[in-house]
Amino acid sequence: MSSLLARAPRASVESLEDLGDILNDKCIVKEEPLLEPTFEYKGYYRFGKILGKGSFGTVVEAFRKIDDKPIALKFFQKNAIHKWIPEASVLDSKVDFNLISKSDFFSSFDKNRLIPSEVACLLRASKLDGIVKILDYIPQNDEINLTQEYDSSSSEILDSEARDNSLICIVLERDPEEICFFDYLFQMDYLDEDEARIIFKQIVDTSFNLLLNFIFHGDLKSENILINPRTKKIKIIDFGSAQINDINSAHESASRMSKRGSFSKCKSQSVMTKPVRTFRGTHLYKPPEFILNHCFYPRPSTVWTYGIILYDMLCGHFPFDKDSDILTHQDKEIEFKRTDLSESLKDLVKKCLAFYVADRIVIENVLTHSWLNG
Repeated sequence: MSSLLARAPRASVESLEDLGDILNDKCIVKEEPLLEPTFEYKGYYRFGKILGKGSFGTVVEAFRKIDDKPIALKFFQKNAIHKWIPEASVLDSKVDFNLISKSDFFSSFDKNRLIPSEVACLLRASKLDGIVKILDYIPQNDEINLTQEYDSSSSEILDSEARDNSLICIVLERDPEEICFFDYLFQMDYLDEDEARIIFKQIVDTSFNLLLNFIFHGDLKSENILINPRTKKIKIIDFGSAQINDINSAHESASRMSKRGSFSKCKSQSVMTKPVRTFRGTHLYKPPEFILNHCFYPRPSTVWTYGIILYDMLCGHFPFDKDSDILTHQDKEIEFKRTDLSESLKDLVKKCLAFYVADRIVIENVLTHSWLNG
């Protein structure tokens, strides 16, 4: 695996003060994790060890007291949320109401109530396979200060300028058998083609289903995928960078950009969703169109991400370490240090990592590629 991604030791949580220190990078991380859950949260959950910490929050191992069900609690601060979405705009037929009917928060409905974009995306994806399931949402208080009023007749997503740094929590399902796919690859160094094919097909199927439901994950990478080492089943997690990318006005937006010449090489796949002008993902997965134009489209950028993930799975490192490497790739072919890789595999990687969107393979053709169906 790339030396740029170092794994941090796990910490334990014994109080809310500990959690606050971890979120604010003030804690001294303990080398040995807490093995038994000791701290109770909201009277419902018992804490265990820290499972992961990212720029948008901290995930803690926990158990639901009523039935000892393993769950995960994701904590983050309100002022870290980049979008708030009206609850009414996502509670539709796409939501698994059997799942959220047991939730304290969603037991009552308020069409004007705002929820974080991550919660909205998880709700909208709750019927899809291969996605971590949301069980509950626990706001620390009900007051959210917004710089603009929300018009209940509109489903427009609002930007939040809230300065409230109180903690809020998402309750997620957790399978104790599952581990981080990044850790799995770290242990394996690299995968053989047969195993990589099984895993990669699930990644493509699941992320494509998200896009078909107008959800753009925004930070698809091995760290945001869980895998069961026994069954090889995967789940996509961490929707902190995700957004619901509606198709309204997409063609108009793409047309304006085309007239400016920014995306003259883009094919029709690019105008199927609204353009994204803020990259919230990991820089090693940044598509070249964003580096050049500070704008990209979800579908072709997702295909670029496929190429990075697949290359890493088979080679044990990333094809690019920095933006300049990606820009140099414009005039160079992808190099493979492994000599035992099939030509079909290398063809798929090269097509996913085509520099120009117009030359990049579309997701539908990734799914029908000869290597993936070999």
